[in-house]
Amino acid sequence: MSIRGITAGSNVTSAAASDVTFLQSGTGAVSRTVQAKERDIVSVFDFMTTAQIADVQARTLLVDVSAAINLALAASKSVYLPDGSYLLTAATVALTLQGQKLIGSGRTACILSQSTAATKAISIATGLQNVEISGFTLTRTTTATAGGDGIGCETVSIGQAKIRD
Repeated sequence: MSIRGITAGSNVTSAAASDVTFLQSGTGAVSRTVQAKERDIVSVFDFMTTAQIADVQARTLLVDVSAAINLALAASKSVYLPDGSYLLTAATVALTLQGQKLIGSGRTACILSQSTAATKAISIATGLQNVEISGFTLTRTTTATAGGDGIGCETVSIGQAKIRD
């Protein structure tokens, strides 16, 4: 690891991630900034408040996190959902980009729970290909009514998509 502008043996108390380099082990690996490395995978927690993260981790399903998930999906093609239970109330989680991935930590470790009867939990925009949703369980806390699909993909031809646990 190296830090731009710091000499060997210096006592460093903090450094910007854009100034610290990282080199993956293995032949042919190239040096990148820690900032670039950390941006390889976006966690939905990067877009949540402390209260939202605590609710997800405690699995209490008291705080809606659908807007935070949508902000993460708007920012990245690949979004990771760490262990926990995620309450979806206010909005449908929307996959809107070609090749987009929403990947949970595991089918029993990551639960998305839609709490409204007439709202889709997840929608996949028209015409998308190579979309992947995996690693979570999708549930609903009430009986679905008209429009309350689990996964909505109207006028979408699903091809080269992965929906798996």
